[in-house]
Amino acid sequence: MILPENADTCYQVISIRDTIPPNLVCKDSTIYLGSTGMVAGFHLWTLVSSTTDNCGGIVRIITPHPDIVNFNCTHLNTNNGRIPITITVRDTCGNTATCTAHVIVRDTIKPTITCPTNITASTSGATCEAVVNYNVTVMDNCSPITPIRTAGMASGSSFPVGVHTITHTATDTAGNSATCSFTITVMDMINPTISCIGVDSVGLNDSCYMTVPDFRGKVTRSDNCGNTTITQDPVLVQ
Repeated sequence: MILPENADTCYQVISIRDTIPPNLVCKDSTIYLGSTGMVAGFHLWTLVSSTTDNCGGIVRIITPHPDIVNFNCTHLNTNNGRIPITITVRDTCGNTATCTAHVIVRDTIKPTITCPTNITASTSGATCEAVVNYNVTVMDNCSPITPIRTAGMASGSSFPVGVHTITHTATDTAGNSATCSFTITVMDMINPTISCIGVDSVGLNDSCYMTVPDFRGKVTRSDNCGNTTITQDPVLVQ
């Protein structure tokens, strides 16, 4: 290029920079604890709904790191099970964006409650009752639980003769509940005692016959349950 004698030339360098952060959209995610009370290996990147960048480059997640986390029953008591997670991404030019999502931890597994099989017991001694002991067990994926008796008598009680239905309920800290029932049947297997009079004299009538009187009123008897019926055979004989 030929320049006029009174001309000069200069050069200018223009730097093009991207200072616009990427667009980041997060979403909450609900997870459910398993039978061991855990969710292992949850990938936090699943909380990212979408990422875009004005330059179309690759957007990388830089925090949290590592992005694989285990959740367990202790997280149920943190912020009502809503665990905040802050996620930061960076584009190829170093611009970053941040959003916060929640991992919602839930326990929907019912406790396992076990009642004994139906129990049959007999009265003992002079009482019309039987002392019966039983045991109800509960297992839960998150916490120890004491079963609550909602019907029937407690273990170790003196159960009267008859059929008794016992019901227990177990409820965990997440509100999941389970119920079991069984029956206790108490039977009176003790024979009553009876004492008859030794000898009683009965005279003959004019026809040389005798009438056997009703001796039931002269008989003594006892029973542990107190309910007896006396019969006599024969009641009347001539």
